[in-house]
Amino acid sequence: EIYAWDLRSNDCVNKFVDNGCINGSALAISSAYFAAGSSEGVVNIYRMDKIATDRYPRPEKSIFSLTTQINQLAFNPTGEILAITSEMKDSAAKLVHFPSMTTFANFPGPIPLNLVNSIGFSPSGGYMAIGNNKGSAKLFRLNHYKDY
Repeated sequence: EIYAWDLRSNDCVNKFVDNGCINGSALAISSAYFAAGSSEGVVNIYRMDKIATDRYPRPEKSIFSLTTQINQLAFNPTGEILAITSEMKDSAAKLVHFPSMTTFANFPGPIPLNLVNSIGFSPSGGYMAIGNNKGSAKLFRLNHYKDY
């Protein structure tokens, strides 16, 4: 179940079941979207405005790109990219474009990421770092964003 809270009033504004999810494993929010990952590898994308107003919100999109437990979800600062990772399988990382909600087919490509256990974006979204079980991190330059 997902609980939506209004932190100004400390009230639960909605409670609903994540569609098709047995065990939730990761969450991320942007100004417009809410992403919920599951132990089954599914990521459901909800619109933020519908979470508070619809009693039974339906996902705008379900992402089935990974087949193992989702361990981390992260939106970039502009909310245009959602990073999805699983540390259960080598190089299990995907990027989803917003608002089209399509998965980038060319990522991660031939670059070995090993078992991904952390992901983050720079303040302006120009860089993305992916940490792994080997104690190293890969730094990617996202050329669409001019600033770091």
